Amino acid sequence: MFQNKLMIVAFLFVLFDICVGVVPVYAQIYVVNQYGNGITTLPNNASGDTPALTNIVGANTTISNPLGLAVDGNWIYAASIDDDSIDIFPIDGSGDIAPTRTIAGANTTLVSAAGVAVDKNWIYVADAIGNKILVFPIDGSGDIAPTRTISGGSTTLNDPLGVTVDANWIYVANALAPSILVFPLDASGNIAPTRTISGSSTTLSIPYSTALKGDFIYVANYGGRNILVFPIDGTGNFAPTQTISSTISEMYEPAGVTVYENLIYATNRNNHSILVFPIDATGDIEPAYSISGPKTTLSGPAGIMIRTPSSSFPWIMFHHLFHNKEMR
Repeated sequence: MFQNKLMIVAFLFVLFDICVGVVPVYAQIYVVNQYGNGITTLPNNASGDTPALTNIVGANTTISNPLGLAVDGNWIYAASIDDDSIDIFPIDGSGDIAPTRTIAGANTTLVSAAGVAVDKNWIYVADAIGNKILVFPIDGSGDIAPTRTISGGSTTLNDPLGVTVDANWIYVANALAPSILVFPLDASGNIAPTRTISGSSTTLSIPYSTALKGDFIYVANYGGRNILVFPIDGTGNFAPTQTISSTISEMYEPAGVTVYENLIYATNRNNHSILVFPIDATGDIEPAYSISGPKTTLSGPAGIMIRTPSSSFPWIMFHHLFHNKEMR
């Protein structure tokens, strides 16, 4: 009995030692570099010329002219326009590595993979030149046919560059017929969108991508050089709730947008930077701060997301345990 108690006490000491040494895991910024043909991660509290945490870049990655990005708990999904492909990497990937999986080939019907989004079951791809939305299984790989395709005249798709999903809807940034199209999550075939945000009052001009947060849709409005905010259930020709521009920071080519906590992050492609604004910002204002400089490795940043890697906590915990054993 006494020996068992000693073992329990010893175990508690080891557990305490591990927990004390655990480094908190913070969210990370994931961004595709359209000019640099790679994926960069940065700490979400980055500011100024903060060094990149990782870079997935090089010939083995097969990334070519990437525009769209999606991230889930374990994987990074990059949409490569020039290769007509979706390249999928481990969330902790780094260096000149080959993708774990690639969706590409004649059967996929991909012509120009511009935007990508994921949920727990599916990968959604905006095909710009093909004027369609393609849906593949989340574990899909190789030259596979899409499970569903949204395409045809009734869809009004015209150069769709961005796609985002929530539990019920697919939101599409429709660049050349400036609009936000909203389809049911299970949509397929030549169907009309359930809702459309378009018209002169919206000030939409070559919308590149969208992000969702609470009751609002955030749009990287490339042609307007601004970020527009609309109610998530909005439809028709109406003015945005917020318009964010920044002459001071030269927001010339906003290609990506994401929202994390109370901040809006916009990629400024031409100036190789990320501009960060308060979530309630509006008008022609200076950002709260920006991320740029050679250490960031940003080069034509486009699609952007912020997420906490699900695999990081156990890795850090066990790394600490074994590292301490080596040091003792």
